[in-house]
Amino acid sequence: MISKKGFLFTISVIFFASTLVFFAQTFSTNNNANEARIIDSARGINLFSAGDDISFDLERIFGINADYNYGSTSSTFVSGVLSDNPTISTSISNYSTFLNNSFFPRVTGTKSIDLSSLSDGVMEVFFGSFFEFDYDYQNQTAFIYPLQSNVLQSVDINLYSTDFNTYQWVGTGSEVTLNIHFYGDSNSLSLTKTVDTSSASSLLLIFNDANAVVRFGSVLGKTSAVFIDSNRVSAINYSIKSNYSSSSGGRVFFNAILRNTLTGIDSNSFIVLRR
Repeated sequence: MISKKGFLFTISVIFFASTLVFFAQTFSTNNNANEARIIDSARGINLFSAGDDISFDLERIFGINADYNYGSTSSTFVSGVLSDNPTISTSISNYSTFLNNSFFPRVTGTKSIDLSSLSDGVMEVFFGSFFEFDYDYQNQTAFIYPLQSNVLQSVDINLYSTDFNTYQWVGTGSEVTLNIHFYGDSNSLSLTKTVDTSSASSLLLIFNDANAVVRFGSVLGKTSAVFIDSNRVSAINYSIKSNYSSSSGGRVFFNAILRNTLTGIDSNSFIVLRR
């Protein structure tokens, strides 16, 4: 005969075990739900993270930096190096192969990228839909200009290179103030000029081996533009800050699209330099 104490003990054990099973199942269900929520929330982060990594790599390959500020006016900034560098197209092609064949298969989702628009000799960067910067790395030119009716107000340019000899200035006007600073190994140059946005003005920099020219205003069919053209083998480091009357804004991005497919996400986005 089973005693009352033994019966109550058996019932208590069964009740306790059932409670443990219930809490274990509840914890497992909640844990799985939490993991699903974390994975879902990480999808967008994964997309931005991949884009940020690619943007950083492209900036290093091209050796450029770009930024955009706007308030009552718009201000674009670009810096880089003009030099005889025939390996950039190959570097971009190899990087595209690495991304599509090695990197993307190891990250979440299905991703692909087409960098052919950057490996054709000209790298394009857009400042929203209002300005464009073209770096022709085959012909060693840097060109920034408005895509809409934004009028140039002032330009600050800094240049650095070696073996500088002398310069020649050609230009007239009174609309736009130019501040030009050149630093060399033994010579330097500082100029302040005024030009018109719709006329052609230029600064010819004469070196011991070859020349470089900086053009302002009307350049290659564009107005309110700034253009640097170098024929030198030696590098010319440059930075251009252009101020415009427009207060229009937007992101700064490369002319290359990252395609990303995940559960619930199917997107095509430009590679953003600055958010």
